[in-house]
This record gives sequence, C-alpha cells and structure tokens, in this order.
Amino acid sequence: MISLVKKTPLADRPQVLYRFWNCEDVLLYVGITADPGKRWKDHSKDKGWWSEVVRVTVEHFPDRASVEAAERLAIATEMPLHNVALASPARDPGAEDGIRAIRIRYDEAVAAAHAERDEMIRAALADGYKQTDVVRLTGYTREAVRQAADPAARDRARQAAADRRAAKRAS
Repeated sequence: MISLVKKTPLADRPQVLYRFWNCEDVLLYVGITADPGKRWKDHSKDKGWWSEVVRVTVEHFPDRASVEAAERLAIATEMPLHNVALASPARDPGAEDGIRAIRIRYDEAVAAAHAERDEMIRAALADGYKQTDVVRLTGYTREAVRQAADPAARDRARQAAADRRAAKRAS
C-alpha cells in the first residue's frame, strides 16, 4: 500500500535540545533530536553514563538549523562531561594547559557551590523543613536533597554508578 501522506523533511520538523544531568546537577550530555523518546532509548542502550541521568531539561526549536546552532553553543559554553562529537581539538599545547586550568577552577567552584548548597539544605532540614519542602522551594532534585542530607548516600550512589560502569565495560 502506498502512503499519500508526505513526510516533512527532518530539517523542517520541530526539534528539541535536551540536557541530561546527574544527581549532583552536573551536566552530563547535550543533544538534539526530532524524536526524544527514540533518541533517549538509543542512549539508554549504548551510553555508559546513562545510569547517572536523574534529570532532563528540554528546549523546543522550530527547525534543525536553529537547534544545531543552539547545541554548538551549549556544548562550547556549558562543557558537558560526555559530549565529544562537537568538541574542537586544541591546536596549541599552551592552550590545552589553559583549558585544563579553567576546568580545574570550574570544578573547584562547583565543589564549593555544592558544599554551600548541602550546608544550606542540612540547615533547612534541621530547622524543621521536610525534604519535599526543600525540593519545592529550591528546585533541586529529590535525589540531590537526599544526598545533601545524608553524605553517605552520595558516596553510595557514586560507588553504585562506578560499579555499573565497570560492569558494563567488563561485559
């Protein structure tokens, strides 16, 4: 049977830019697609970091050209941990040292911000707020609040993620 429905070309179809985040609100990956369900299912099958994803954000775009531009900008400025396709190679060894230094300063700033956030969450809980209140008031994920309240839970989650990655590499 011949279909009389004309398919819209990919370039003209609405697209989404998505970001995957881990339980510590670290950006894992930025991607684009016209079919989020299918694309995310593909990621779940072949990306070792997939088990770390606890939050997804989505931005809608009218066409492929606009979403590709937004993706390039997001990857260049937000430095997701697992994007490699659009990463530009460093040309100057001195530039590589500068880039590493920026990443180290960034990681230190993120660690300090997480420590401050965790302290604020523990103080709110000590003042009688429930975890659900903190989630509602701050926008943090339930997992981030749970791990801030119980640092041992964060260590267990990190170890479990590392174990899953190791098992996946071994298989």
